[in-house]
Amino acid sequence: MFWKKKMHECGEIIIKCPYGHGEMRKIIKEDIIIDVCDTCKGMWLDDKEIDKLVALAARQASLAKQKTTQKGGTHRKKTGKKL
Repeated sequence: MFWKKKMHECGEIIIKCPYGHGEMRKIIKEDIIIDVCDTCKGMWLDDKEIDKLVALAARQASLAKQKTTQKGGTHRKKTGKKL
């Protein structure tokens, strides 16, 4: 990586924002680590993690669709009220 890293006292690597905004926090979703800068809202992924993130989103969308289908679809009951 081209930005600065330092080691936390617990052994964890802390990555600094490449735009100089300070330390970034980690968001861990399954086996994907996303480094986020709370100042500039930038998000950085390591190599191949974007592919993992896209696959995870597809799995979650598929599961949500299955749940909706099992509940009888997305049709709403008509109330007769005009919006």
